[in-house]
Amino acid sequence: MQKPRPNTRFRFAPSRAHVWLAVSLTAASISFGLPGLALADTGSTQCRVVSQESGNHVLLIAHVVPGDVMVGHYRLNVITESQGGRSQVGQQGNFNGEPGRDLELGSVGVGRRQGADTMAELVITIDGQTVCTSVYAMNSP
Repeated sequence: MQKPRPNTRFRFAPSRAHVWLAVSLTAASISFGLPGLALADTGSTQCRVVSQESGNHVLLIAHVVPGDVMVGHYRLNVITESQGGRSQVGQQGNFNGEPGRDLELGSVGVGRRQGADTMAELVITIDGQTVCTSVYAMNSP
Protein backbone atom coordinates (compact mmCIF):
# COMPACT_ATOMS: atom_id res chain seq x y z
CA MET A 1 0.00 0.00 0.00
CA GLN A 2 1.47 3.36 -0.96
CA LYS A 3 1.83 5.90 1.81
CA PRO A 4 0.59 9.43 1.09
CA ARG A 5 3.24 12.11 1.08
CA PRO A 6 3.55 14.08 4.34
CA ASN A 7 1.06 16.90 4.82
CA THR A 8 -1.16 15.70 1.98
CA ARG A 9 -4.57 14.08 2.18
CA PHE A 10 -5.89 11.45 -0.12
CA ARG A 11 -9.34 11.91 -1.59
CA PHE A 12 -11.21 9.01 -3.08
CA ALA A 13 -14.64 10.31 -3.87
CA PRO A 14 -16.69 13.47 -4.11
CA SER A 15 -18.61 14.59 -1.05
CA ARG A 16 -21.09 12.02 0.31
CA ALA A 17 -19.98 9.39 -2.17
CA HIS A 18 -18.06 6.20 -1.64
CA VAL A 19 -15.91 4.48 -4.17
CA TRP A 20 -15.49 0.77 -4.17
CA LEU A 21 -12.57 -0.39 -6.19
CA ALA A 22 -11.17 -3.84 -6.47
CA VAL A 23 -7.94 -4.55 -8.23
CA SER A 24 -6.87 -8.01 -9.21
CA LEU A 25 -3.12 -8.02 -9.70
CA THR A 26 -2.80 -11.34 -11.48
CA ALA A 27 -5.74 -10.83 -13.79
CA ALA A 28 -4.93 -7.12 -14.15
CA SER A 29 -8.61 -6.24 -14.07
CA ILE A 30 -10.48 -3.45 -12.35
CA SER A 31 -14.09 -3.78 -11.27
CA PHE A 32 -16.53 -1.65 -9.32
CA GLY A 33 -18.64 -3.25 -6.62
CA LEU A 34 -21.76 -2.61 -4.62
CA PRO A 35 -22.03 -0.19 -1.68
CA GLY A 36 -20.18 -1.62 1.27
CA LEU A 37 -18.19 -4.04 -0.85
CA ALA A 38 -14.91 -4.14 -2.72
CA LEU A 39 -14.53 -7.36 -4.67
CA ALA A 40 -11.68 -8.82 -6.70
CA ASP A 41 -11.86 -12.01 -8.72
CA THR A 42 -8.53 -13.54 -9.63
CA GLY A 43 -9.24 -16.52 -11.79
CA SER A 44 -11.19 -18.74 -9.42
CA THR A 45 -10.16 -17.07 -6.13
CA GLN A 46 -12.16 -14.07 -4.94
CA CYS A 47 -11.31 -11.61 -2.17
CA ARG A 48 -13.18 -8.63 -0.85
CA VAL A 49 -13.46 -6.04 1.89
CA VAL A 50 -17.02 -5.67 3.19
CA SER A 51 -18.16 -2.71 5.28
CA GLN A 52 -20.83 -2.83 7.98
CA GLU A 53 -21.94 0.58 9.21
CA SER A 54 -23.53 1.31 12.57
CA GLY A 55 -23.93 4.96 13.49
CA ASN A 56 -20.48 6.59 13.43
CA HIS A 57 -18.68 3.24 13.36
CA VAL A 58 -17.66 1.20 10.31
CA LEU A 59 -16.43 -2.38 10.53
CA LEU A 60 -14.23 -3.41 7.58
CA ILE A 61 -14.19 -7.20 7.15
CA ALA A 62 -11.73 -9.16 4.98
CA HIS A 63 -13.13 -12.16 3.06
CA VAL A 64 -11.72 -14.74 0.67
CA VAL A 65 -13.48 -17.40 -1.40
CA PRO A 66 -10.84 -19.89 -2.60
CA GLY A 67 -11.26 -21.44 -6.03
CA ASP A 68 -9.39 -24.52 -4.88
CA VAL A 69 -8.11 -25.94 -1.58
CA MET A 70 -5.95 -23.11 -0.31
CA VAL A 71 -3.38 -22.64 2.44
CA GLY A 72 -2.57 -18.97 2.32
CA HIS A 73 -1.71 -15.76 4.10
CA TYR A 74 -3.72 -12.54 4.31
CA ARG A 75 -2.72 -8.97 5.10
CA LEU A 76 -5.31 -6.25 5.83
CA ASN A 77 -4.03 -2.67 6.12
CA VAL A 78 -6.38 0.19 6.98
CA ILE A 79 -5.35 3.86 6.85
CA THR A 80 -7.58 6.71 8.01
CA GLU A 81 -6.63 10.36 7.56
CA SER A 82 -8.38 13.50 8.76
CA GLN A 83 -7.43 16.99 9.82
CA GLY A 84 -6.79 15.56 13.28
CA GLY A 85 -4.12 13.16 12.07
CA ARG A 86 -3.48 9.75 10.56
CA SER A 87 -3.96 6.23 11.88
CA GLN A 88 -2.82 2.95 10.39
CA VAL A 89 -3.89 -0.51 11.51
CA GLY A 90 -2.40 -3.70 10.09
CA GLN A 91 -3.59 -7.23 10.57
CA GLN A 92 -2.31 -10.47 9.06
CA GLY A 93 -2.45 -14.21 9.46
CA ASN A 94 -2.53 -17.63 7.85
CA PHE A 95 -5.68 -19.43 6.77
CA ASN A 96 -6.89 -22.73 5.28
CA GLY A 97 -9.80 -22.67 2.85
CA GLU A 98 -11.99 -25.02 0.88
CA PRO A 99 -13.17 -24.28 -2.66
CA GLY A 100 -16.21 -22.01 -2.85
CA ARG A 101 -16.49 -21.45 0.92
CA ASP A 102 -16.49 -17.82 2.06
CA LEU A 103 -13.94 -17.27 4.84
CA GLU A 104 -13.99 -14.22 7.10
CA LEU A 105 -10.30 -13.55 7.71
CA GLY A 106 -10.31 -10.57 10.07
CA SER A 107 -11.82 -7.16 10.69
CA VAL A 108 -10.87 -3.61 11.65
CA GLY A 109 -13.23 -1.05 13.14
CA VAL A 110 -12.91 2.64 12.28
CA GLY A 111 -14.78 5.67 13.51
CA ARG A 112 -16.57 7.85 10.99
CA ARG A 113 -15.41 11.43 11.40
CA GLN A 114 -16.28 14.44 9.29
CA GLY A 115 -13.67 14.95 6.58
CA ALA A 116 -11.96 11.60 7.22
CA ASP A 117 -10.73 9.42 4.37
CA THR A 118 -10.28 5.67 4.88
CA MET A 119 -8.58 3.13 2.65
CA ALA A 120 -8.38 -0.62 3.31
CA GLU A 121 -6.21 -2.99 1.28
CA LEU A 122 -6.53 -6.78 1.46
CA VAL A 123 -3.74 -8.90 -0.03
CA ILE A 124 -3.99 -12.70 -0.32
CA THR A 125 -0.78 -14.67 -0.96
CA ILE A 126 0.07 -18.33 -1.49
CA ASP A 127 3.72 -19.36 -1.15
CA GLY A 128 4.74 -15.68 -1.31
CA GLN A 129 2.85 -15.05 -4.58
CA THR A 130 -0.02 -12.54 -4.56
CA VAL A 131 -3.18 -14.21 -5.86
CA CYS A 132 -5.77 -11.54 -5.00
CA THR A 133 -5.86 -7.89 -3.90
CA SER A 134 -8.90 -5.84 -2.97
CA VAL A 135 -8.95 -2.13 -2.13
CA TYR A 136 -11.83 -0.37 -0.35
CA ALA A 137 -12.01 3.43 -0.08
CA MET A 138 -14.41 5.63 1.87
CA ASN A 139 -14.72 9.40 2.11
CA SER A 140 -16.74 10.98 4.94
CA PRO A 141 -18.08 14.44 4.08
